[in-house]
Amino acid sequence: MRSVSLLAAAGFALVTAGAVAVRPTSNELRRYRWIVAVIFGASAVSYAGIGLGYGRVDLATGSVAWLHYAEWLVGTPAYVAGLFLLTEEPNTVRLAVGLDLLMVGAGIGAALTSEPARYALFALATLSLVGLFALLVGRQGAGGWRSALYTDLRRLFLAVGPGYPVVWLLGSEGLGLFGFGVTNLGFLLLDAVVKAGFLVLLCRAQPVDIILPVWDG
Repeated sequence: MRSVSLLAAAGFALVTAGAVAVRPTSNELRRYRWIVAVIFGASAVSYAGIGLGYGRVDLATGSVAWLHYAEWLVGTPAYVAGLFLLTEEPNTVRLAVGLDLLMVGAGIGAALTSEPARYALFALATLSLVGLFALLVGRQGAGGWRSALYTDLRRLFLAVGPGYPVVWLLGSEGLGLFGFGVTNLGFLLLDAVVKAGFLVLLCRAQPVDIILPVWDG
């Protein structure tokens, strides 16, 4: 499992380096360059730490992958902001990021507490995710490529997002039906799909500016 985490970290780091090196032609694309760098950079650090054996804490309530939570505190607000910026509604962006941070914070609380508070906080985190889904469905992109990209990213998030509470509930931090390694693998697969999907869809919407890094020779 450690080798898989390190391999994932290398892939995330490669994307991060490419995002930093790219030369966008507009302020909006520069913003997305840094959003991609934050999303993938946080994942690279998280999975590198897990691969090197630093990502696990064993508590009375179960084994906690604390580096995942550190990653989610940094990377998921950037992901959510990048998605909702396509609506060009600042209040919606702030609400979405707030729901995301509430979800992650409640998840951290659930991982660190015992029953019944554990599952009450898990329920709060899940409800926050449902709130994000409702916000996604109730909004549209601001027209043109933003509208098409928003629709595609919404489909991706609605399809993959429910997997996170399922893995948490069944894994080492919840009911314990799966061990730490399988739980970590589940989160890794979800992360890979949702983040790679974000990158691919973004590159398809703005292919030259986003996907092709240009180094000055």
